Amino acid sequence: MNGMNLRGGDTKKKWDFEEIVTVMVTGFMARLSRWGLSLLGFGIAVSCRVEYGSPYTTFQVSGKVTDENNVPVQNIEVSTMETMNKTVTGKDGSFAIEGTNSLHFEQVEIFFTDTDGEENGGDFGTTSRIVHLTKTEEPGKKDDSWYQGKYEGSVDVVLETVGGTSGEMK
Repeated sequence: MNGMNLRGGDTKKKWDFEEIVTVMVTGFMARLSRWGLSLLGFGIAVSCRVEYGSPYTTFQVSGKVTDENNVPVQNIEVSTMETMNKTVTGKDGSFAIEGTNSLHFEQVEIFFTDTDGEENGGDFGTTSRIVHLTKTEEPGKKDDSWYQGKYEGSVDVVLETVGGTSGEMK
């Protein structure tokens, strides 16, 4: 194919058939390899957004702590092992504890610990309760692509004094 000009206007180089096939095959192979790598999850850095982090969810558990006589118990420490967050119950025995977890979960174990002994109406010891959570907010509601949603749950706990069954719940 003598006389074919592939570069356009000003270029005087003439290409022969082998050069044309080489250019075409090289371009095709480059496109094919980029396509193949993208199928495997590899992309070109120029067109990708770089992110660091891991998926996470937020949760809130609320409730009320009372004794065997249905009297609210204040100053009971409420905590979770998942996040190491802590709070204490108010005068009316109510509590709300929030946290962020990097794992997707639909339940959380809440611990109830009497830290002041007899001062809050009895010695209640420590007990725990598994709380099942319900998704209340879908992913994408925050300006963060790692956010996987919010979960909420509630639990009302009746504590027994240690003299009874070692701080167990009814």
